[in-house]
Amino acid sequence: MDKILKLTLTLLSLTISPMKADNCETSQIAVCKVPEYPPVLAGSIENTIKYHFQYPAEAWKSQKLGGLDAILLIDSEGKVQEVETENPVHPALLAEVKRVMQKTSWYPATYKDKPVAVKYHQLLNFMDSKVYRFPRGLDTHAVTAEKIVNSWNHVPLVSEIDKDEEGKVEKAVEMVPEYLPISFGLIGYLNATGKNDEAAAIADSCYVAYHSLYCSLDSIPKFVTDTRSARLGYNGRSEIAVALLRAMTHELSGSSTCNDGFDIALGLIDARIIDGDLLENPSIREVRASKNRVEQLRRSMVEELAEGKASFSRSDALWQRVGRGYSLSEISSSLGYWSEQGMIDNAMIQQLTNLIKSEREEMLTGKNIDKKRMNLFGAKAFALWLYKGESAMDEYVSQIMDKSDNEKLRKYLKGIQEAYDKNKPLLSDRGSVIRSLTTLVPEKSEDADAKELRDCRKAIGSVFPVKWLFR
Repeated sequence: MDKILKLTLTLLSLTISPMKADNCETSQIAVCKVPEYPPVLAGSIENTIKYHFQYPAEAWKSQKLGGLDAILLIDSEGKVQEVETENPVHPALLAEVKRVMQKTSWYPATYKDKPVAVKYHQLLNFMDSKVYRFPRGLDTHAVTAEKIVNSWNHVPLVSEIDKDEEGKVEKAVEMVPEYLPISFGLIGYLNATGKNDEAAAIADSCYVAYHSLYCSLDSIPKFVTDTRSARLGYNGRSEIAVALLRAMTHELSGSSTCNDGFDIALGLIDARIIDGDLLENPSIREVRASKNRVEQLRRSMVEELAEGKASFSRSDALWQRVGRGYSLSEISSSLGYWSEQGMIDNAMIQQLTNLIKSEREEMLTGKNIDKKRMNLFGAKAFALWLYKGESAMDEYVSQIMDKSDNEKLRKYLKGIQEAYDKNKPLLSDRGSVIRSLTTLVPEKSEDADAKELRDCRKAIGSVFPVKWLFR
């Protein structure tokens, strides 16, 4: 009888009382797996991160995490005794999370009105929304580096720039190369001091990092354009600027990869024209809306496709409805889905493919172009001029003039031609053009070469939408 009573009491205690912690250094603390009420933080987790968290630089360089799910062991007194993560993180980051979380105070979890120890999942956000893509603790590097880069425009001579300042900017760029104000500044400084190969390497890392805001680089080769949804912080206009600066910097360094760089820039311009959207810093809501639009497109056409009523031609009501409401990238992404679901046969696939191809060609000559995207055509003329010279630019403009029905676009490109003819004497030296766009030229410098480069840059800006690209 005593044995049965002891066994009963033991089983009851396991149900009511806390259980032993699993894989926890402080394994002497008993943990309740199913409390009646969870622990409650005394204060704000946002303020805790804001005022106490310092993202270790060595951890950020090897593993950039905007946040993580921390598993806290909170004892019956409301103190954090241990911190774990489900996925491996850099040891320095884990140590910092532990340090900060152990500063917090909690109202403990309860079971049967008694405080108990629990393991509690807490989402942590390390990013500061006011400082672009820098985590808490490293955001001061961004602020400092940007102030330094801005000050470089006002020095009398580039040679007078302090080496310590250069080091601070390099450190910031190493951590977040996609932060364009400091990366562009460092590239210009390195080119101005003759370190062209180093500048080209920074331009490469800047482009790869910025492009990763638009798509995942895990599944595609380096420097290949993609048509997936943009992430926060992305701007299609800025990526074109990054690609062009990369191409020009490689040319300045004598690299053989500059031609590939110009091809990439031209591909990005065409992609933005065809998408009909510059994807300027999309919000989470906009990204979700884009995905929902594709799902809606697929659902809205299922019935017509499944019943065999649909036919794809320019005069067909179905194509008119789809063409007006969706971008070509959205239609193209749905094509594979419809095919996999067996909704369309090979003949329909070919019809739709041909329609997409012809629609792309018309959009590239200005169909449905609005004022916001007009500068993309000026950017393409600019890229062709840099890449292959005046004849390539003239050929492109003439092609648009011949094929486009868009009078506003024709007038826009005619204005570029007239401005180019007016400024042609200042733009005849291609080497000066490349240097003026890739090299730091202080505004107050009285050096003759600096004045020449400033005049060249001003002439370029009066012809092409350079300020729009690099703003």
